[in-house]
Amino acid sequence: MDDENSMEMPPICPVCGLPVTERYRRKPGYKHAHGVCERKDTHRREHEREHGRRMRAEAELLDARSRVDRSARALIRAVEERNRTVRRANQAMVEECYWRVRLMIGVMSLTPMDLVGYREEWIVALARDIGSNGMGRIADLTGWKDARPWLLDPDIGSEGTARLVAPWPDIGPDDWIGYTADLDHMGNQGRAIDMVRLVDRIWNEDHHGTNRSDHGWWSLENKDPR
Repeated sequence: MDDENSMEMPPICPVCGLPVTERYRRKPGYKHAHGVCERKDTHRREHEREHGRRMRAEAELLDARSRVDRSARALIRAVEERNRTVRRANQAMVEECYWRVRLMIGVMSLTPMDLVGYREEWIVALARDIGSNGMGRIADLTGWKDARPWLLDPDIGSEGTARLVAPWPDIGPDDWIGYTADLDHMGNQGRAIDMVRLVDRIWNEDHHGTNRSDHGWWSLENKDPR
């Protein structure tokens, strides 16, 4: 048995490739690797595992940052597109109010008794859209001397029904952090259109602008409103 052990060839260390002459203390035979090499290999494997964990964490972080960046760019584009749409919608609303005023000027001039009667649904709706302040301004500028039944309408407001839609705040390079305008909808409802100012603008347009040669239906002088 001793002869067999003495003839046993030492194994080759899988780490350094040299023969292993170290033996186990509590059992016969050579160790499979040098103790120093084994410790180095254990440390190397731990280092590789730790490096792998760091690489996976960095990859996940880069992926998260990429997703956040894509989301931020998508939010910026969405806000820009919404604001462009809002500007077009607001312009269309102002133009609609412009023609509402012109239509009411025509009603006061051409069919005053329909307005005095205040029973035609479309006239009532038109007056409510313009609001009592705007209606009063039109009446003053046209020289209206009949009753003003819209003042007795409990459903007419002073400013009218038209509202501009407020744009969302623009987003700068870092402003998307904590941006909530798309979620809380605060300030989405913009200010009311100033119908009195719009009436004055139309009056000035007709009297001092391109239409000054033809005042249209503004003046009721020398006309029989009945």
